Amino acid sequence: MKYLKVGVLSLFGLGLGTYSSAQEWKEPLPSFTPNTWQWIEVPESSCRDGSNAGFFVNYSNESDNVMIFLEGGGACFNSQTCSLSPSRVSRTPPGAQGVFDRSDSSNPVANWNIVFVPYCTGDVYAGSNDNGYVSSRIQNQKFVGFRNMTRFLERIAPTFSKADQVLLTGESAGGFGAVWNYDQTQEIFGDVPVHMIDDSGIVFSDDYLAPCLQNRWRQLWGLNDTLPKDCSDCQSSNGGGLAQLPVFLEDKYPDRDFGYVSSLSDSVIRLFFGYGRNNCRVIFPSTPASTFRAGMFEMRDDILSNQSVFYLTEGTDHTSLSGGSFYSKRAGGQSLNHWVADFLNRDAVSKGP
Repeated sequence: MKYLKVGVLSLFGLGLGTYSSAQEWKEPLPSFTPNTWQWIEVPESSCRDGSNAGFFVNYSNESDNVMIFLEGGGACFNSQTCSLSPSRVSRTPPGAQGVFDRSDSSNPVANWNIVFVPYCTGDVYAGSNDNGYVSSRIQNQKFVGFRNMTRFLERIAPTFSKADQVLLTGESAGGFGAVWNYDQTQEIFGDVPVHMIDDSGIVFSDDYLAPCLQNRWRQLWGLNDTLPKDCSDCQSSNGGGLAQLPVFLEDKYPDRDFGYVSSLSDSVIRLFFGYGRNNCRVIFPSTPASTFRAGMFEMRDDILSNQSVFYLTEGTDHTSLSGGSFYSKRAGGQSLNHWVADFLNRDAVSKGP
């Protein structure tokens, strides 16, 4: 059945109520025992190989708030990168570390509801191409991560419509995906405020992220169809301009908060961005650490406003939210978990060099 504006279901204290949007919602998620992971397969969704995708949900009986976490796992845009990116979903829930640790009282989302989206589309949750051609050996790829998220959110939003706030976050590919899906997530949740933390997945300006590589992603994944229609600056004649998306989000949602977490020499993202060097003609890709650092500082200091806060650390490590470094990592004298707590209280400031 359709869930049409007025809801009557209560799920462990989660009010499923009235919507300001005229959209017809799908049926909310069923009830499960709190603090247990449950797999929700979504038949209308698809992984890169055509198999069904879905997500995990873990309810709380202590809070109406929900964290939507997008898993990382690389990107598929050539034979090398596709071999490292999953093409079908792993039905394995996350471990009990980092933001998923419900037993640690210093975890600011320990008592929140959690939605965990496994990664299987190779397009950083941004694609809308049913028939992607990577090479003669890698054809008929379904880069439909953005469309999958639409289907998922149609179930997630009515389930948690009484949340005081939603945290959309993710690591690596999931960090990029959080940025890319923020606009549709906030639109679908309506009046419920959605805030975003991107861990190790920020795009750079054309000076530091080659337009030829951005254009490769646009064409292969169908990004021009999933960018917000009102983000005119996100389209560029040379294929670049993707760094304008987070700028657009700031302008469209001035009362929402955006956070970016990264090391300043992230070895994984430097590798992926390195495929754009020499006009996308490289054999051994790697972005110099100094170039990556400069690109990050430009985003923080010159392109984005104080509405976007950064947590930057020295080193080459990649991702922080889902592991033990969530509690041990420090920038500007503050641990990452306490910075996230400040972020959720809307008190965070940029930390790091």
